[in-house]
Amino acid sequence: MEFSKVNDDVHSILMEAMKSTEGETIVARFHKGAGTRNARAAYQAFGVTHFQSAMYNQGLVLKGTQMLAKVFYAGPKKGYTLGDYFKMHSEAHIMLKRGQQPLPEAQKISHFMLNLQDPETIVM
Repeated sequence: MEFSKVNDDVHSILMEAMKSTEGETIVARFHKGAGTRNARAAYQAFGVTHFQSAMYNQGLVLKGTQMLAKVFYAGPKKGYTLGDYFKMHSEAHIMLKRGQQPLPEAQKISHFMLNLQDPETIVM
């Protein structure tokens, strides 16, 4: 099959799949008339700038939220220290920030304090 035929077919598939969605406008930018479709550029723009980045951010937010739900400190156990708790808590917040859904500083501190479950840990 020749390149131009495959290129047109892929572009048509993208346009049909994205019909009446936000993705349609992204793909349509790469159709400038008969015989001037650029399916490769449309696919890259559609995938990289639109859905891959949104899905990546959602994954980071989900992972960060799950970490925050699981992490707590109930005292030193099997090599798990207060420093380890702080590190995991911080990593979760970094994921939320990279996923473009950071929590306010007051909420970060509140969550950190609430999950300190060791009566020997002194919180000032």
